[in-house]
Amino acid sequence: MAVSDASRYRWTDSLDGLKGVDAVYTDTWVSMGQEDETRERVQVFQKYQVTPEVMAMTGRTAYFMHCLPAHRNHEVTDAVIDSPASVVFEQAENRLHVQKALMLLLMAPRELERYLQLDKWAGWS
Repeated sequence: MAVSDASRYRWTDSLDGLKGVDAVYTDTWVSMGQEDETRERVQVFQKYQVTPEVMAMTGRTAYFMHCLPAHRNHEVTDAVIDSPASVVFEQAENRLHVQKALMLLLMAPRELERYLQLDKWAGWS
């Protein structure tokens, strides 16, 4: 877990770090190519499963985020990923728009510059 005070981060493996956070973000416990480690990884990470109780530890209405695909009832319970606090699909949609913008920037920077009328900005491209 990381807590920021605008310039520093503190990492901890304690769930106490959830107090006061704005978002709870998790990732898959088993990535592609690690399937043979599934049993061991699930045992190690089970205590970090995001449950309604974990979300309540924030002490506020925190967002739940995940880069997807999520393994339901492993890293996150159905109750959390399907809750109003979950913004995983909005997150995925925003990622798509950023990816499209980056593709345009990398493949056609001059066209993007003209489209956004950024040629007046010194130092662009």
